[in-house]
Amino acid sequence: MIDRFPENGDWAYRLGILLYRYAPVTARLSYLDSIVWFPLLNKEMFIDSAVYEQLNENDSLALYDRSETGAISKVKINKYEIKLKRVSYLVPGTGESILSADAIYMPRKDGIEYLQRAGALLSEKETLADIHFKTGNIYLWAGSKKQAYPYFERSISLVPGNANARLTLVDIYKALYKNRAAFNQLNYLNDSNQVNLPKRILFAQFNIWAGQFDKANESLNKTEGYTPYIVLEINNLRGLAAMLQDKPKQAIEFYKQSINAQETDPWFNHYSLARLYAKTGNTKQAWKYLQNAINFGFNYSYVLQNDSYMENLRKSGKWQSVTGGITMKKYKIN
Repeated sequence: MIDRFPENGDWAYRLGILLYRYAPVTARLSYLDSIVWFPLLNKEMFIDSAVYEQLNENDSLALYDRSETGAISKVKINKYEIKLKRVSYLVPGTGESILSADAIYMPRKDGIEYLQRAGALLSEKETLADIHFKTGNIYLWAGSKKQAYPYFERSISLVPGNANARLTLVDIYKALYKNRAAFNQLNYLNDSNQVNLPKRILFAQFNIWAGQFDKANESLNKTEGYTPYIVLEINNLRGLAAMLQDKPKQAIEFYKQSINAQETDPWFNHYSLARLYAKTGNTKQAWKYLQNAINFGFNYSYVLQNDSYMENLRKSGKWQSVTGGITMKKYKIN
């Protein structure tokens, strides 16, 4: 029907929706119908059937993997031949020749193609918003946040009230370190009372970073009011807020509650307490928690060398004995 009526975008839209249903499913053939970063080409590429056939043979399309020890090795892909099995049939009466359907090998790549073809032909705003929303999701399922987010942006520009698109954008922006853009989306969702529980925690965190402590506190209070259980991240965020407001004693109480709750990343809480005790002049407790942080794996050399709260401890002869035995974290230098 698309071939017969190429100017009718409704048929391309229907096929795009059909393929969209299959797009979340991982292909049986490794890497097929997925977006992969090729380091030698320095770019992302959709692996369609043509690219798939060149894997292992074309050196520029080499893929690499990193082992637990950090060693990098070339990936050898066990490939399978893709055989098209379309059969031609003659329609009785009309004499028309048609092709039977083949297996759906690339619902993601083909789904994007037909959805975007429909988008170029259709003009109804809600339909276009849905087309862009579905296209963004397919790019996510294929493995590319970078190529996905412009489509979610186009979708909400047409239908601003699509909370699902905005919540997805928040996750993508956060993963791509577009924190300001994520914060803008969260502000919109908060104003329309559409922030879910995990995003309300993130919204509080962004407000703390922005120095908007009252809004952060309001978000944390709502989170506590919505949940019948203890949300462990809240203590850390309240401690961070108090620290940034130069309320070290208050911050100490919140970080102690985090330690008592046995939260994850214990080195973070212990180091936070160490620097806060150093700030208040309680060097005995500062040394105790600094040693605890190191024992739990804290090894950020840049932080240790430049943290203004630790200035007095660094002047002590004890500093070298406490910090000298750890393997400092190495930073990549571009």
